[in-house]
Amino acid sequence: MAIELMRNNKNNTAILYYAIKILRDKQLTDNARQYYHKTFIHLAILYPYLVPLLEENVFEPHKAKKDDISDFARRIFDDGYKMRNFESVYFAIYYAVKYDFKIDKLTPYIAIKTEHCLILLFAYKYFEKIGDRRSVKVLKDHAKTLKDDDFDKYWIFAYEILPKSELVGTWKPMKENGITFLSI
Repeated sequence: MAIELMRNNKNNTAILYYAIKILRDKQLTDNARQYYHKTFIHLAILYPYLVPLLEENVFEPHKAKKDDISDFARRIFDDGYKMRNFESVYFAIYYAVKYDFKIDKLTPYIAIKTEHCLILLFAYKYFEKIGDRRSVKVLKDHAKTLKDDDFDKYWIFAYEILPKSELVGTWKPMKENGITFLSI
């Protein structure tokens, strides 16, 4: 019904947002929960702007299976990378870190090629979590090459992964005081 309403109202996505949020708090049978997961995962693949809503409104409240989340994350990683929809890519990496699974197609070189600071940062955290020291080193070495304008573009990536000895200006005392912008 929500999809039909959305289509009949000039693809007004607020209708899908509302449906997701209303169903989040409903008690569902096992079959209804599986249908709910599959439907909204499918919709998020079709409408990537729904991806940020899934964890809070689908995965967590209705206890999605790790396999379903990992399949979804791998799909949005592939689709997002091909379509240059980097929000989907970094959510895929975030899900891999949080729910503890691998994205085989992710390499440090792919992360660098995106030229997207959040993908670089999340990829670094991903490789750090899975213990891939070689990939961590590649990304850390890349951060060390960022100077001036590049540093400004990638500041959150460089700031979070470089030690204070590699930072200059106001970044160094911030690092010394333990300031971080991450909670994953």
